[in-house]
Amino acid sequence: MEKVTVDIILNTLQKWVEEKQPIDSHTWLDACMKLTLLQGDEQGKLFRIRQKLSEQKMVCIARGDTGISAKTYIESLDMFVEAEDLEAKIDRITELVRISKIQARMSNDQLMQN
Repeated sequence: MEKVTVDIILNTLQKWVEEKQPIDSHTWLDACMKLTLLQGDEQGKLFRIRQKLSEQKMVCIARGDTGISAKTYIESLDMFVEAEDLEAKIDRITELVRISKIQARMSNDQLMQN
């Protein structure tokens, strides 16, 4: 059995959207629930990468680089891009969960009206 990950869920949702496949409310809610639970793993990765980047910056400053020079060096690292990608992924998860809450509220309101 394949382990469920944030990437698998996001890639599946993106594929369905690209293929104009409708996503029913239950599937949407289930995906967002799983994303919320798994989001902590992504945040942990981001924190560890940021810590490594800070350590690199301290090394640069300790050897006499200016703050701007150290920042420029850090931003040139693949690890920095990885951190930016993770931050964007976490933001995407947060937005998906926000949208699912609105969708659930709207569905509930429609049920109450009927």
